[in-house]
Amino acid sequence: MTLAEALRALPHCPNDEFPGTKGYEDRVPLVADLRILSCFEFGGHFGFGLVTWLHTFPEITWAGWCDNERAFTGSNLACGENVRAYLGERRVQLWWCEVPTEALGRKADLVMVDGDHGYGSCLIDLTLALSMKPKVILVDDLQLGGVDQAVRDFSAYSGLRFDSYPVAAGTAVFRLEV
Repeated sequence: MTLAEALRALPHCPNDEFPGTKGYEDRVPLVADLRILSCFEFGGHFGFGLVTWLHTFPEITWAGWCDNERAFTGSNLACGENVRAYLGERRVQLWWCEVPTEALGRKADLVMVDGDHGYGSCLIDLTLALSMKPKVILVDDLQLGGVDQAVRDFSAYSGLRFDSYPVAAGTAVFRLEV
């Protein structure tokens, strides 16, 4: 099954949109060279990002997400149902929260930041992402001013370099392990 087919088969898809239009497949080459055993997403929404990473890295044994549910009430449960539907019988430990700071103390090889797109929220998510000691942090929606500025300020503050790609609505990639 291709990633596009896997995404189309998920039980929850808002407004009957095909999630592939957001560029999930296009992000895969940005990190495909890494060995990823765990992943976490700030802004889990409906789980399309998590399914992308679970599909790309079948070795993943732990996955988690956090969604404040401001955009869609019940998105954490829908995310869980989508991820579980994709996984089928595959065993992966799942964990989720509604408050980003609950992710403190967790560790993930790949962290995706696609949560609340305001400057302050994005900066908090990036700081929490770094605390998870990842190999890579991906940030979606660079085209939004608050996200772009948060990424630039986080880079200056942390001393971490990032690359930006015209994938989806703009994607920043912080590689902490090469």
